Parts: sequence; structure tokens; C-alpha cells
Amino acid sequence: EQDVTSMETEEVKVEQGGVELCTEDIDVEPRFSLAQCKALKAYALQMVSEQIGGRGVQTDANMKNSLKFLMTAAGMSEVRLLIVQRIEGWIQNPKITKQCQDVLTAVAVNCHNHSPEDVQVIEGLCGVRLKTKLFSSQFVGCMKELISSHPDNLETALNSVVSNELGQQRGPNNMALLAMMVYSWPEETAKLLGAVFLTFLTPREDYLRALRSFLRELVRQVRNEFNFAVFARSLMREKPAGMELQNLDQTLKERVVLAVADLVTCSSMLMASLLIREAYNGYVKGDKVMVQQLQEFFSTLGVMQRDAVWWMHSVVPATYRPQPAMYKTCLRKVLFLEPSETYHSKDNWPPEADRSAILHLMSEANLMEDTLMRILVIGLARELPLSPAD
Repeated sequence: EQDVTSMETEEVKVEQGGVELCTEDIDVEPRFSLAQCKALKAYALQMVSEQIGGRGVQTDANMKNSLKFLMTAAGMSEVRLLIVQRIEGWIQNPKITKQCQDVLTAVAVNCHNHSPEDVQVIEGLCGVRLKTKLFSSQFVGCMKELISSHPDNLETALNSVVSNELGQQRGPNNMALLAMMVYSWPEETAKLLGAVFLTFLTPREDYLRALRSFLRELVRQVRNEFNFAVFARSLMREKPAGMELQNLDQTLKERVVLAVADLVTCSSMLMASLLIREAYNGYVKGDKVMVQQLQEFFSTLGVMQRDAVWWMHSVVPATYRPQPAMYKTCLRKVLFLEPSETYHSKDNWPPEADRSAILHLMSEANLMEDTLMRILVIGLARELPLSPAD
């Protein structure tokens, strides 16, 4: 009994032949004090400033050593900001390409907090202009690693890339970055892209033509990987985030409605690729080799029209309050019941050679039961400007 008692008083546990030491009474102290950490950080920042802020001309060997040091210090947000501000000049030197790649990788894996400094780093990297194709592929890989480091990094990067693409100085890597986002996070990217497009519809400047051109170029890059249904649904969201609609006059509100309807129909027509048109022509002639692709196409088109009619019924009257004539025009437009020039008058797309074939495919969409029922509800609602005859 004395032996058992002594064993219980000792802080040793024996379980299944193994010994586990109890550390409840052991105080674990940090290796460095807070004052030491601050002093060490200040010293490291001073060293970084001396390394990359010197006015003298550095040799390639010294530059390589400096970049190696920056790679080890990239855990500090201030260092990452300094690297982003100077990386575009460093990559012009082919003798330090490997070190630049390592520094970029170190910056990417350390942007995992989405702090204000990290946001500035992401915006700065999205604006970097690269000229060599070999480094561009490495850069896109680093940006993929950066975006995966934090869930909010995708939205920040997408906003920056779209702003650069629609700005006066278009970056050469914008489409490569967007394609990487679509391939890696297809649904999230399509959803966020619709929200970004909405922010460009409220300013006084009309960005509709630029957005149509941007969307066509993106779809050309990613081909069939783009999620059109999610993108269109994000455009027609019930409560547009970040849009101060109450401060807009009625003219701008109606312009937003027309622009959203135009982008939804443009997205629908972009789905009708050359492969789909050829498959449909073959199906009409009895060739059923690609019948599954056609079914998926018409099903997605029907879902987009269903969502568009829901938007016209539930969101547009309460949020935008358009004029009756404009409301009817938008409703007919999303159902592809307007004249053909309505769909290509903005920028002459689709081209004349493909126009009739694409619009014919739009008219063959699967009309879902929900779509028909909601149209009937719109016609029966007294507060909505759609008469039973319409």
C-alpha cells in the first residue's frame, strides 16, 4: 500500500507499458522576451533597408546574397512590402532569376493572415509586369500558392486583376492569373467575378462594353471551365454587396438593370461555342454522338433563364423600381424574345456569320416549369407592369 501511495504522489503515469511525464506543473517560458523580439525585428528591418536601399551598384554575387537574406526575412510584412515594390526591377536581371523565384515563393507562403499589409502585397503582385514567359509561369504558380494561403486572398486578387484589366494600364499577366483562378476555384471565382462586375456598373462611366469584351476574352482563355450559371446568379444577387443603390438616381438604377440583363444574355450566348453549334447541327441531321453535351448545355441555359425570371420578379421591382416599358423590355430580353439587334448592338458581337445560329440555339432552351409559373405570377401581380395579354 505504501508503494502504491508513493506511486500516486509521483507525477508519472504508466499506460500500456509506456511512461508519460506530467508537465502540468512545469512552466513553459517563451524563448525570447517581447522586448528581445522587437529589438530583433527592428535590427532585421534595418539590415533589409541597408541591403536593398543602398545607392551603390551591387554586383550579381551581392545581389544573390541579399535575395537569400530577404527570403529568410519574408515572414515580416514590412519586408514583403519592400520586396513587392522592387521585384519588377530585379527580375529584369537574368543572372538572379532563381533567387527572385525563391523570394516570390517565400512572399506567397507567408501571406496567410490577410492583414492590410498582405492586401497591399497582393495588389502589388497583381500589378507586376513580366516580360519573360518562363518567369510568368513561375509567377502564376506563386500566386496560386498565395491565394490558397487564406480564403479571403482570392477575392482580393480577383478585384485587383479585374481593376488592372479594365484600367488604362493593362497587365500582360491578367488573363493568365484569371485562368489559374478559374481552373483552381471554378465556382468561387465565378461567384466573386459576378460581384466584381456589379461594382463596375454603378459608376457614372459606362463599363458595359468593356465588361462584355473582358468576359469574352476570359471565356476564350478557359474555354469550357467557366461556370456560367454561378456567374449569372451572382450578377442577379438579391442584395448586391457594396452597392449604394439608394444614393443612385433612377436613370442609373435602370442602366444597372439593363446592363445586368445584357451580361446575362451575353453569358448565355458565350456558352454556345463552336463545338456546341456543330453538335447541334449534327443532332438535327441524326448524329447523336454529342447528345450528352447538348443536354448539359440546354439544361444550364434553362437554369439561367429560370434565375433571370426570378430576378425580374423578386429583385428588380423592389430594388431598382424601373419604368414599366423598361421592365417589359428586360423580361423579354432575358427570355430571348427581343429582336436580334438588341443582343449585338453594343459591340457587334456575336459576329454576323454566327449570329443567327447562336440566337437559334438560345430559342431552343429548356423552358422549366418554375420559369413558366413565375411568368404567370408576374402577369397576375397587380403591382408588376405585365398585363395578362403581355
